[in-house]
Amino acid sequence: SNCTYDKDKSPGCPIFTLGQIVSMISPPQNFTELSIKGAVIVFNVQWNCNLDQYTENNCIPVYSVTREDAANSNYKGYNNRFSTYQYVSNGIQYRTLVKAYGIRVIVHVNGLGGE
Repeated sequence: SNCTYDKDKSPGCPIFTLGQIVSMISPPQNFTELSIKGAVIVFNVQWNCNLDQYTENNCIPVYSVTREDAANSNYKGYNNRFSTYQYVSNGIQYRTLVKAYGIRVIVHVNGLGGE
């Protein structure tokens, strides 16, 4: 489908942009800073449905987002270090060490179905 999540217009659409996810964090976060330094974000999806009286309108998931890394410490963000090795023609080995930053999104889905 070609929908994107909108709380009012399409609450049942499960497609989010990263910007939408970051905007759902409380307290508000700066998307540019997160994209540079990285972050660990937990995206929670809660389903509570009455399966005996199921309709699309009474079984809409509730979304919440939290930032799990320590935003106000020296250890904030999310990064990974890795290295690559190259040999040049004279047989000398060189190593390139890369520290890559990113936004890690952990998705938790919980639900309750009953009558």
